[in-house]
Amino acid sequence: MVRRAPGQPPQFGRGFTLLELVIAVAVFALVAALAQAGLAAVVRSAEANRQAAESQRDTELLLLRLDRELAQILARPVRGAYGDSRAAVQGDSERIEYSSLSFFEGAKVAPVRRGVELRGDQLILWEQVRLDAGPSTRRRETLLAEQVQRLRLSYIDAEDRFDRWPSRRGLADDVLPRAVSIEIQLAQFGAVERVIELPENAR
Repeated sequence: MVRRAPGQPPQFGRGFTLLELVIAVAVFALVAALAQAGLAAVVRSAEANRQAAESQRDTELLLLRLDRELAQILARPVRGAYGDSRAAVQGDSERIEYSSLSFFEGAKVAPVRRGVELRGDQLILWEQVRLDAGPSTRRRETLLAEQVQRLRLSYIDAEDRFDRWPSRRGLADDVLPRAVSIEIQLAQFGAVERVIELPENAR
């Protein structure tokens, strides 16, 4: 037990000096800033992962839609708006049109003419409800994807790959390529390629 001399005032616990308080506040502010920066980095990383997952999902859905579209191709030539003959599949490296089955509530309906093409940065699916078009035949259009930087199509038969179809003069209008290769460059996902096998001269 500490004894104090008679007349000596009692001593209380020693408090913090101003310098110690300033140092403590500075350390606390530094720790809080580091914690905030770390939290912001985690939030940014989570948002980037979410956007990447959404882009991947949208890309997979787009490829699945194109796969289903081309899987319904029919070997049915058509007449164009001015009576010209058009092959069952006709296209080049930037667009394709084809005769296809149409479905309504899961049931097959009359065949239609469809096409896929890139307009600006939008990938468009169009459909005319009749195979043989007239000058006033209307088309319905569906937006498949946006921010598409590039579309490249090629047509594969038993021998080679071509930038257009029909691949040569004299080829019958009802002959289909064995497969169609679709390469798409998307702004948020990059380049993807899918080779879609076509039905064997389905009618």
